Amino acid sequence: MFGVWTASSLAAYWNGPVWAVGLAGLLLFPLGPLLWELWAARRRANRESSASSSSSSFFADLDRNKRNERFLSVGDRLMLRTLFVNGLFMTVLLYAWPGTAYTALSGRGDWMLDGREDPYSNGFRDGLHAASDRFEWLLDRPDDNPYEQLEEHVDDKPIPVPPPPVPPPVFEPEPDFEGPEEEVADQLFWPIEDTLHPRIVDPPAHAEQSVEALGTWLLAEFPDQRERVRAMHDWVADNIAYDFVALDNLNYGRGQTSAIVFEHRVGVCAGYANLMVALGKVTGDEIVYLTGKTREEDGSIAGISHAWNAAKVDGDWVLIDATWDAGHRGEDRGFKKDYRTDYLFTPPEVFITTHLPKDDKWQLLSEPVSRGDFIRMPMMQGAFYAQGLSFHGEMRSQVTADGALHLVLDNPKRKSLLVTYEPRGGGKKQDCKVKGKLEDTLTVDCYFGGKGTYDLMLYTADELYVQHWSVGRIEVNSTRAAGLPGV
Repeated sequence: MFGVWTASSLAAYWNGPVWAVGLAGLLLFPLGPLLWELWAARRRANRESSASSSSSSFFADLDRNKRNERFLSVGDRLMLRTLFVNGLFMTVLLYAWPGTAYTALSGRGDWMLDGREDPYSNGFRDGLHAASDRFEWLLDRPDDNPYEQLEEHVDDKPIPVPPPPVPPPVFEPEPDFEGPEEEVADQLFWPIEDTLHPRIVDPPAHAEQSVEALGTWLLAEFPDQRERVRAMHDWVADNIAYDFVALDNLNYGRGQTSAIVFEHRVGVCAGYANLMVALGKVTGDEIVYLTGKTREEDGSIAGISHAWNAAKVDGDWVLIDATWDAGHRGEDRGFKKDYRTDYLFTPPEVFITTHLPKDDKWQLLSEPVSRGDFIRMPMMQGAFYAQGLSFHGEMRSQVTADGALHLVLDNPKRKSLLVTYEPRGGGKKQDCKVKGKLEDTLTVDCYFGGKGTYDLMLYTADELYVQHWSVGRIEVNSTRAAGLPGV
């Protein structure tokens, strides 16, 4: 049963034929072991027939009768052969696709219950999810997150802080600054407006000479702790470019210390996180370096390695990812600056949808989310939740559609929504039909052109007919082609 469950989950995950899994299940039990037993019985009969024709003495007959006394019954032999055949099958299966097998069991292990929400089905589904969680060891190798080794261990002693060359200037709003300065304090709780803190836009030259100088200036300029930590995030996200060259070449093992990243203004996620920690050392703010798995809109369901931060602000821990708020990969495969605040002080229940820390306590949730739950969550970005959007009913990272998919979303902030899909591996992008734009409830209908796996992309904006920004992705396994309604 475990072998068939794993194979059928892989078939659902890969959008393969379930009938092939059923055939494989029959071969694993009972056909395979039964055929093996019949083959062994025939070989035994042939040996006995050969021995009988070659010798007919009393002692030969006595020896042959002793050999014919079987210790195991037919049922015993069938059971052992079944265990051997299935054990060999599972060993090969798990050796060939260990991580994929766990992802399939967690994400699609309840494929046979699709569309069923009765108490019996929900209880059975919970049991399958709990069973799949026990195989998390298949997903990762020990120390498989390279960013764990890149944490900069700064001495616990305070970093010597040289005095600034000149007293830091007092901030005075420019005449064209929109709104009073007090409005900045109102923007310190998530969701935060995607606008750089005005005092970070053009800091004095002396503040950008070193990590220590910047931290000293931040401490003097921002006495409010929450505002100061936000200013750290804004400076790092605005001034550090992501090193996609190093990432693509897997050549980021060096150069991720806070001093090097600050000097060269480039780094990978470990560099961003180390710089945040180092600035906190100077200002006296408690900021920690975290590692784990994250899911981006173009990443895998199971997640990829990453590093980010948690900070203690006004006695409470908050979550920050300056890397993801700095920008993204552009069309030229290089870094494209795109400052955001989606991952600044993000609520833990939202942060967990994209970031799974290695240590459960850094989820900051009263009930930690399992790796399987993380895999099953839809791959929506922080902006999706910041705009108040949510799905009606349960939504998964991967779903099966019988040629068409119908979605209903709550839209309390009345945003504009665009939904497109394209075949996995490349192909023509198609639009889904979205009804109720700029209304409280949105309905989405997608009609797929054939059997296959599709990437369903969601984009939002404040109004119609303007550029929309990506807020998430769902994988869809379509089992067949669907025509347009009424066709």
